[in-house]
Amino acid sequence: MNNKRDCERAILSRYIGQIKQVGGRGPKNIHVKISGKQIHINYTLVFSPLENFVYENLDNSINLLTDLYRRVGNVMIERSISDISNDICQPVSYVDYKVDVQNNKFQIILEAENEIRFE
Repeated sequence: MNNKRDCERAILSRYIGQIKQVGGRGPKNIHVKISGKQIHINYTLVFSPLENFVYENLDNSINLLTDLYRRVGNVMIERSISDISNDICQPVSYVDYKVDVQNNKFQIILEAENEIRFE
């Protein structure tokens, strides 16, 4: 990708597609930021009726949903690392995946081998 904005949009589009494929709907809010060597993907979700039911009615609901989102998120991250590496023309690796079900905040942090530069 030639510029930062196009690269961020490509990553954003990829994650919107993956979230729609897995959850049946896209995220409520999503943005991508590339800074130095890191790529941050932040988003919120529209919870399904089942997820809302679990959250409101089951003991340990936060732990159950956090575990579910971590497992699903890790599969999604693994699937997209090679595409993102191709977008920025260098290897990218997983750093962290933060899941905050109570506040509906999710963050994926990836890191490139070198600083990500654009023309």
